[in-house]
Amino acid sequence: MVFHPDVQTGGADPLSDSGNFGTLDTIQALKWIQANIAEFGGDPNNVTITGESGGAHNVLNLMTSPEAGNGLFHQAVSQSGAITTRSTNSARNSANSHIEWLIRLIEDRRTPTTPISSAQATQMRLDMEAAGTLGTYLRAAEGRDLYQAVFNYSSLGTYGGIEDGTVIPAGGRLPAFNSGNFNNVPVVLGANEYERKSFMPLYGGALKGATGTIPSAAGKRLVGSARCCLHRRPDSG
Repeated sequence: MVFHPDVQTGGADPLSDSGNFGTLDTIQALKWIQANIAEFGGDPNNVTITGESGGAHNVLNLMTSPEAGNGLFHQAVSQSGAITTRSTNSARNSANSHIEWLIRLIEDRRTPTTPISSAQATQMRLDMEAAGTLGTYLRAAEGRDLYQAVFNYSSLGTYGGIEDGTVIPAGGRLPAFNSGNFNNVPVVLGANEYERKSFMPLYGGALKGATGTIPSAAGKRLVGSARCCLHRRPDSG
């Protein structure tokens, strides 16, 4: 929900407007390393960044972010990452959805016997946008409710880097790599055969429905995970 004009600065602070706060956090960590690691016996001129799965996405964000240049790191390892990022339109649509889930959570608490509909939440968001009050409404919400709203009305997903043009290049990572306009350091790219196996426990709760059957959506995800995890390379015996 950070990529919405009612909580952005309108261009006064492009970094805050980017929505890419996770990437900005890792950049700040690398700046701290440059300033302090020598005091711990480290070499600020030999910094390796590494990540797996979501961490691998972070590595690729740093490799393509102009904000992460100037020798902040010197080698990179990305395991089971992906090249995908999200457009600004996609990020705005995602923000709208998150805001509406939050509205439903807050309003349903106020009137638990008459929960509002998805359409009513959309209209409330639009009304607050028109009145200029949405930013105040969002900032008054408790941080934990931002997560609770997702769990109540949707499911926790993944959040790719936003192609804001400041922190993440417009058009995403692939054009940056193809053009050579990235933080060009030695890199190890890999993929883990059992990448999705660690996600299987997430579906444990779905295996016991009220009737003892597996809900179809959860079952499909579980089968997809199992197929991925049971796959063996032809040369693996």
